[in-house]
Amino acid sequence: MKNNLQHGYITLMIVLIVTALTAIVALSLLLSGVDTSRGSFATVESYQARALATGCIEKALYVIRYDNRSTDQGTITYNEGTCTYSFASGTNNTITVRATGVVDTVTKKIEVLVDTSNYKIQIASWNEAPTF
Repeated sequence: MKNNLQHGYITLMIVLIVTALTAIVALSLLLSGVDTSRGSFATVESYQARALATGCIEKALYVIRYDNRSTDQGTITYNEGTCTYSFASGTNNTITVRATGVVDTVTKKIEVLVDTSNYKIQIASWNEAPTF
């Protein structure tokens, strides 16, 4: 009987150790999944902020082309965030358009140099992530 009792304790200890190891593995997988989802969410916000900044550049180009203005500033608010655009006059029929897209804590900036000679709008340069 004593031998069976020892086997019972050994079996119980093995079950407890296996359960503890399984719980540790499950917890580490859960925590790594949370970290991955946080990183994915930040990536989505980054893409959204860039899209907002691009949208403001498009709006500014529309203002230059159809409203014949290049002195205004604008802010557009969307469900995801906001974007702002502004103009800076250049030389020889060029205009610098700057836009900033903000989603939560993520900010993306775009600066575009536009050539307006010959009544056309031609993008001379497109710079993402400038420091202005």
